[in-house]
Amino acid sequence: MALRSGWLWLALGAAFSPTLAGIVSDLGLAPRHAYVLAVALLLGALCARGRGLAPRPRPRSGLALLALGLLLELVGLAGETQLLARAGLPVAALGLALWLGAPSPLAMLLGFWLVPLPNSLVELTSPALESRWAALAARALQALGVELAATGVTLEGPHEQLVLRSENGGLLTAHCLGAVGWFVALWRGAAAPRALASAARGYALGFALQPLALLAAGALVAASQRELARALLTHAQWLLAAALWIAVALGRGALPPARDRATSARADRPIAQL
Repeated sequence: MALRSGWLWLALGAAFSPTLAGIVSDLGLAPRHAYVLAVALLLGALCARGRGLAPRPRPRSGLALLALGLLLELVGLAGETQLLARAGLPVAALGLALWLGAPSPLAMLLGFWLVPLPNSLVELTSPALESRWAALAARALQALGVELAATGVTLEGPHEQLVLRSENGGLLTAHCLGAVGWFVALWRGAAAPRALASAARGYALGFALQPLALLAAGALVAASQRELARALLTHAQWLLAAALWIAVALGRGALPPARDRATSARADRPIAQL
């Protein structure tokens, strides 16, 4: 059974090789999508943690979702609609998991965070959001006696300046922490409603973190550390926040009380028996 499942997952990977190649290419060309690697590690951890458990029944909807995912990829590739083709990957993976009975459907839903956010969505709030954060950071630092000004999306220190990019508005950070919230809840054995609430808290945390990140970046620009400020805004803010959240959550224990685990099992059943 395990050998057969492995071959089926390999076949799915081969079927989606054009889509996977496109995602990997994006990771190389656009460092702002590096959070996808972190999500892949979290998904792998959830799948590995579920190994050895008794498989759930194979619902017929698994094959339907698998076929739908493959259809989305074919239509997306034929129409050169990248987002549509990529959306087919987590749909098909969820379908195969349902058909085989493992991994958990809730764990496989994390796969939807593996699809990089389209540039059009990231730029939807740009440059208004970055300008607002820059102005707030400049005013706060000026109140502390730091020499920093904000002109639109540009933070201007005494000797250096930093132009904010569309990804510095906070959407990517919020998206990453939403995935972390989903992971933390499932790792601790929570049911679907709690996982959804945890993901929502992750999105809220991401947007709340962004002004603080711009504040730190502004202080670095004022200290003539523009490259360090850029690195902070590109990678460090979501990486540090995700690592801290996971460490705190796991430190509180891996599983909730038995009552919550029973609720989790009941919550998984409708998804697995669609």
